[in-house]
Amino acid sequence: MSKTNSLNGLPNNLAKSFLGTLSYYKGGYMADWLVYMSKKEGVTSIELDVLNETISPEIDLKKPLLVHLNRLKNIISTELLNHGFDKSHIVKATLRFEIFPARNYVRCYPSIEDVNGKVYQIKKTIIETAYEVDFKTQKNFFKKLISFFYFD
Repeated sequence: MSKTNSLNGLPNNLAKSFLGTLSYYKGGYMADWLVYMSKKEGVTSIELDVLNETISPEIDLKKPLLVHLNRLKNIISTELLNHGFDKSHIVKATLRFEIFPARNYVRCYPSIEDVNGKVYQIKKTIIETAYEVDFKTQKNFFKKLISFFYFD
């Protein structure tokens, strides 16, 4: 029987993987997208359900946040198998973000719950700064680029 303490680091791994430089999507990292969405949609808190691939509150620009969830699910599966647990041992995995658009940073509170109801959380908040202060999506970048080369 595996010890559940071996899963204590999993919430941190999920948050760091999601906010890290490998999670890039069309012109920005995840902290960039979160700050951009906060400014555009007026939300200061977002909860991402990793296993069910949902976002609360419902926002229009959700694809950038959902695109890397399969990688996070794979991290959960791999971690469980490495520690001798069944893939269904984790029943809930969430990343809750508090977004501070005026200061261009986010705080992440990752959490997982197992089949026995044990909740795994980190003791210290993860803070990530948006790299692009004036974040623009690639779509906007290409529109400007095209308008630069084609004068009307």
